Amino acid sequence: MSAIADKLKKVEFFNDLVVVRAKSRGSSTIDMRSALEPKRDKIVELVQKYSANGDGFAVFERVKTLRHERLAHRQIGPTRMKPTDADGANVPDKEIEVFHNDTVEIVRLLLSVVHATAFDIASDGAGVYEHHAKFFWAAARGEQTEGHPSYMPPA
Repeated sequence: MSAIADKLKKVEFFNDLVVVRAKSRGSSTIDMRSALEPKRDKIVELVQKYSANGDGFAVFERVKTLRHERLAHRQIGPTRMKPTDADGANVPDKEIEVFHNDTVEIVRLLLSVVHATAFDIASDGAGVYEHHAKFFWAAARGEQTEGHPSYMPPA
């Protein structure tokens, strides 16, 4: 992401992007620039937030460690365990949620700036993923297992 943000910050690259986008839409480069600059600036701001020396860098490092150790390499403990980083400290759910939302926003803005595509991943894609997740858990857990979509606790 930092390489993409660096590219967007380069005046020559951004000018070329504005010209291409304006030409494809039949609008002026001035109008296109005024539409794209705030989005570009927001992308750069969010990427810098999670870069070294950014406010969110510690969160990024903890989530990356969580991904590497617990998800990618399957060094996982009991399923009821709270996510922890390499030092064993809990990774607060709120931090993960903010990181996720910022990442979704970066992708949404990049789709708009680079591909001229409007797609709200959070609302447009949520139903699709929710649908598939429901059937994944139904297959992965029996109906007698807590967490199954059709689980009914014993009376």
